[in-house]
Amino acid sequence: MSDASRMPVLFVSHGAPSKALDHNQAAHFRAWAKALPAPEGIIVISAHWWEHAMQISCSDPLPTIHDFAGFGEELKKIQYKAHGFSPEQRARVQACIGPLDEVERGLDHGAWVPLMHMYPDAAFPILPLALRLKDKFPRFFEIGERLAVLRREGFLIIGTGAATHNLGAFEEGRTDAPEWVTDFDRWLQERLLARDKDALVEPRFIQPLFRKNHPTNDHYAPLLVALGAAWQGLQDVRFPIQGMEHGALSLLCVQFD
Repeated sequence: MSDASRMPVLFVSHGAPSKALDHNQAAHFRAWAKALPAPEGIIVISAHWWEHAMQISCSDPLPTIHDFAGFGEELKKIQYKAHGFSPEQRARVQACIGPLDEVERGLDHGAWVPLMHMYPDAAFPILPLALRLKDKFPRFFEIGERLAVLRREGFLIIGTGAATHNLGAFEEGRTDAPEWVTDFDRWLQERLLARDKDALVEPRFIQPLFRKNHPTNDHYAPLLVALGAAWQGLQDVRFPIQGMEHGALSLLCVQFD
């Protein structure tokens, strides 16, 4: 695969677990995925898998993890029947990042909710990759840079988290959002379009609304992995899905070409 035909890199604001039952959102994700090249495999970095050391899953098939409560029993019945990477594919990822612990681990809702809409037939193998708790933002960007070579080998890299994620401001069913949420969402889009690496990698020191929108780092870090994977030769930044839900959660999705 040449540089001209390398795979894009994606960042997905996965939203609440109830997005698994949202038919409108499913249609948006389905249309987005249909416009993408078919991948050899998908590497997914979710905001919901953190460990003391980086890990990858060696499970095949990948169990569907229902890591949430309070969203009704219907969601807990969903099974996304995805397969994991082959040993050879996992070895290729480790050759890029370095030795990683391999563990039995399935897909958390940050991964399977968007993936079940994008690829409902689960036709492509998926590799969940855990981030390390003690790492700082520049390290997440570096991890993405190390994964970037896999784009030319047909692998789709997806970071899944949230462009805004203050659950203390969560209001069930609220469709608008306060200015401190929409202003940050707009700032993030502007900095991505401007390729402002310094601001994006260390927003805590530049953007006064960052910590209010991200009281913890977990949902922002996957965006930095995606940005790092896309950075070299980045040609275009697009936002295939936008919007707000529950008052404080941005649905912003990013495609890096």
